[in-house]
Amino acid sequence: MDCTWEIVVPQGNKVNITFSHFDIFTFSRSVYSMPSEQNTPSCSLSYVKISYVESEEDESAPFITYGKYCGSNPGHISVPSNDVKIHFVSRNNGDFGLGDQFRLEWTLFGCGGHLKGNKGFITSPNYPHPYPKNTKCEWLIEVAYGYSVEIEFQELEVESDASCIYDHIKVYNGMDSTYTLLTTVCSQKRNTVVSTTGNFMFIEFQSDYSLRGRGFKANYSAIPTTCGGKFVANEGVITSPNYPKNYNKNETCEWLIEVDESHSIEIVFEDLDLLYTNKCIHNYVKVFDGPSPAYPVLTTVCGATAPNKTFRSTYNNMFVEFVSHQLVTTKGFRAKYRKACGSRISTQSSGIISVGRDEFLSSSCLWVISAIDPTQHVSLSITHLESTSYCEGGDYYYDYSDYSLYDGDSDQAPLIKSYCGPKVPPTITSNGNSLTVKVSENIEFTATYSVFDSHCGGTFTAMEGYFSTPGYPKVYPTEIQCEWIFPSAPGNTLSINFIDFDLVDSPNCNKDFLEVRSKNASGKLLGVFCGSNKPQNLTHQDSLWVLFRSSKPLEGETVTNKGFYAQYGLSYENELTGEKGQIYSIMYPNMFKVNGQFSWRITVAERKKILLTFKEFVLDSTDESYCYRSKLNVYDGFDSDATELGEYCGTTLPKPLKSSSNVMYLSAYVLFQFGIKFVIEWQEIVEYRFNNIKKGCGSSDIISLNSSSSNYTLTSPGYPTGYANNLNCQWIFSTIPMNHLAITFQDVNFGIRVAGFFAATCQYVDVVKLYQKGPFDDDWQKMRSVCQSTSEVIHATNLLKVEFVTTRFRNGTGFKAYVAEGCGGLLTDPSGYIIFGDSSTRGLECQWNITVRSTRAIDLIFEEIDIPDGTEGMCDSYLMVKNGISQESPFLGKGKYCGTKVPEKITSTGNNLYVKYRGVKNAKFRLRYREAIQGCGRKISLTEYDSTDEIHSPNYPNIPTSHIECHWIITAPIYDSVRIDFEDRFDLSDAKSCTIEYVEIRDGGTENSALLGRYCDDPPNSIVSTGNMMFVKYFTDTDDPKNGFKAKVSVAACGGTLRGTAGELTYKNQNNQKGGNCTWHLRGPMDHYWEINFTHLNIYSSRPCEKFISVSEKLQFSSDALG
Repeated sequence: MDCTWEIVVPQGNKVNITFSHFDIFTFSRSVYSMPSEQNTPSCSLSYVKISYVESEEDESAPFITYGKYCGSNPGHISVPSNDVKIHFVSRNNGDFGLGDQFRLEWTLFGCGGHLKGNKGFITSPNYPHPYPKNTKCEWLIEVAYGYSVEIEFQELEVESDASCIYDHIKVYNGMDSTYTLLTTVCSQKRNTVVSTTGNFMFIEFQSDYSLRGRGFKANYSAIPTTCGGKFVANEGVITSPNYPKNYNKNETCEWLIEVDESHSIEIVFEDLDLLYTNKCIHNYVKVFDGPSPAYPVLTTVCGATAPNKTFRSTYNNMFVEFVSHQLVTTKGFRAKYRKACGSRISTQSSGIISVGRDEFLSSSCLWVISAIDPTQHVSLSITHLESTSYCEGGDYYYDYSDYSLYDGDSDQAPLIKSYCGPKVPPTITSNGNSLTVKVSENIEFTATYSVFDSHCGGTFTAMEGYFSTPGYPKVYPTEIQCEWIFPSAPGNTLSINFIDFDLVDSPNCNKDFLEVRSKNASGKLLGVFCGSNKPQNLTHQDSLWVLFRSSKPLEGETVTNKGFYAQYGLSYENELTGEKGQIYSIMYPNMFKVNGQFSWRITVAERKKILLTFKEFVLDSTDESYCYRSKLNVYDGFDSDATELGEYCGTTLPKPLKSSSNVMYLSAYVLFQFGIKFVIEWQEIVEYRFNNIKKGCGSSDIISLNSSSSNYTLTSPGYPTGYANNLNCQWIFSTIPMNHLAITFQDVNFGIRVAGFFAATCQYVDVVKLYQKGPFDDDWQKMRSVCQSTSEVIHATNLLKVEFVTTRFRNGTGFKAYVAEGCGGLLTDPSGYIIFGDSSTRGLECQWNITVRSTRAIDLIFEEIDIPDGTEGMCDSYLMVKNGISQESPFLGKGKYCGTKVPEKITSTGNNLYVKYRGVKNAKFRLRYREAIQGCGRKISLTEYDSTDEIHSPNYPNIPTSHIECHWIITAPIYDSVRIDFEDRFDLSDAKSCTIEYVEIRDGGTENSALLGRYCDDPPNSIVSTGNMMFVKYFTDTDDPKNGFKAKVSVAACGGTLRGTAGELTYKNQNNQKGGNCTWHLRGPMDHYWEINFTHLNIYSSRPCEKFISVSEKLQFSSDALG
């Protein structure tokens, strides 16, 4: 017997298989044969083989064997594919008394399903987080017979386009996709509502390989079945009942179709089969230009020929009525509707018109806005505009424009002006009572309209633009009030530049005035202006609220002032200072889709660092592994020349980042078709230091434990005489990452005996709460609560927080505890030491976990070892090294080390190492670890204690590998410089301009940093960087490379770059060293100047100015000495 079944589920899902019965004969023990074993004799006669297709995109992809089974039941199997084949082969004819047989059940593992019930909801996979790529989900919703299904999409964020051909949701009027398609959804400005004519609804969600959003959430419910319904969707289909079968006799159906305000509806009849009667009075479809039959009729159709015409409503709603014949039935009709861009608007107040980029297939949108009162005028303020057009001066360019305005009720009226580019113009006012707006297809556009004497102003969300008094440069109206709001997300700078300013002057500006405030009408006052003196430019890191008010002139007084004309804009470069703050993407919470490069520089106090935490992150990208379109880069320093901490795109939330100095730089590159949205928090963090702790409730300083002060006695306030009620005291302890902290309670007396629930939870009683914080933790992690005596030693990381909380009831004498430093800890820096000896914390057993960045390895270098080897060299005391994260990982190198012979360097295969010492306390060893890149080149972090390292060409001192390129990034402490000295031989191929083989040195952390030199002939003298980073590149492009090079890199003795707004520079030649110059570079924010005060100067020289200090300022084209 030979049978094959194929199981196919929607793309992006998996298949789970479970055998309820499995009796396949085998001659030997049960064997589960995997792909590499399928040609073995096992399961050779009878078997069940499971195969799957690995590539869902390739229709011709072969099936890969997942497993081949016989004997015992294989149990549960999860196949990582949406296309699975089951192949059953039996050559057992019952000769052994039994026949081969099995039974399996399979289920879809992923999204979709059959939902039964009168109400519920569905969401896209991972909602509200981004859904997977190349995924297909199918839901069948079934309600009770006699009811219909109504679904409302409350949230929707998927990749959208005018045709919904990429990511989309399709809703069908029945059990599967063979039924009538009701609508296809990929965007919405108001909730989409669709209903079926029967008790089934089929929904299909499809994503492609590229951009992703948060997905969707939709609620469904059962409603009484009626003929007709309400449709709120951008497009859809309506049909006669039972279509394509005959409709019922003597029936009337009504549909109300609605789309977004400021747009209209187009409907076309795709199929028509009704009775033809004179004037279509017995069997017809009637379309009304409005929300009810009280509005004008657009068309009435009957007969068997569908009209070859598209009917368009004037406004954003349409009413459709179907009347069937009393005696005869036919197939009926099918009509398709869609939202059409633009409409005719008659108003006596105000409103909004808008269109998204690629929202419509048509070439342009047309709005005709008319004031009901023919004596009034229409004003238009464009508040949001995204355009990628190339224009000169932001105006009409050649034969193309983004949008045009006409002074009348059609685009044949006189042209006011055509515009191009992303800058919004000031308010436009019609001369008559109508204004026509024509917008092209490739821009995003939002505008506020109003009649002339109604409210002016608006909320402006465009990146930059202009605003003015109504009618500028004509005389502005009297007795008018205009209010503008310019939103700016936190962390972004907004500026206003007044180009022209001419208001009525008055004492204290109590007549006509312009008022500017932060955020809103109740925000901080930034200025009140009047008269003809142009205000200075305003720059503000928050939203701005602007109010213009003109008063009623006195009798006989004439106003001749023309008002003001101003430009606003969001900055492309932002400087942020303080102790903490937030950075939101521009236009948050909307996706920001404007071509450009944007940056944020964060500067905190000297000798502090910056912790960057991502709270939300969405950056459109087709491939998260390679950010070649829109991206966000974070640099550990002043600008993009600094070391890159990370490059991000896609939708994965990045991990927190920490700077090595007081400056961090963020740069976002955005393309209009790949938007960005993020929320980032930053805060200043302090270096841990030892402080003398004052008595009282807790400590505001971090208590640092080290080898000279390795334990601390901690008591509650007032111990042992008692403590106060309602206390909340906190202490934070720290030690170096090489060690950890432990706390032991000697006495705990809180005046009450706790038992049962209270002893287990320590709730409603006085309590000591313990928290720890690891290198990857965003916040403190609670360890346990203590409310009664315990002899347990409680271990934490190198950061421990103790919190003492008391109630308002009775109390006791308090608590006494010892906090001590212990050996062993978590090491996450790119390089560091593990030291066990006289000057370090010791123990009988110590464990260290070393973790560096993923895709990196770890070099472990034994600098010293003195561990007694015990009897017969059996390593009774030993140092154990394992190639992984835990004690269960495999050994690395010899595994166990003892004695006094220094072993060779060992390197892990991954980014984790586990090191354990067990033995006597009088042992000594010193290990140095560093992050390693597989191959040549690496990142080197120099410190005060590890101030030198060595770099060399691959295979040195042997001949290097041909055609290779190596990069080294050397980083010194923030206020120091890097020095490189070439040693031994320097043997590279000598060619013109050093193009074949060379060593290149750059003054910074990247290949884009300033070039200090390229060398291939003779080695250069010592080279010192101006900052704390140096980039070294070795390059050879020859089949026969020379012998290569060797160099020492070190922390320079003096000099460096100081960044910030204030600080102190001190130099002492304590060893009286001769020779050598020191250069410091002071670098501050733009538009600032430096003031230097010498508080101490003692330079001895036998000749005039043989030793000196010179101060120069570096301008763009010169460096002039100041003294």
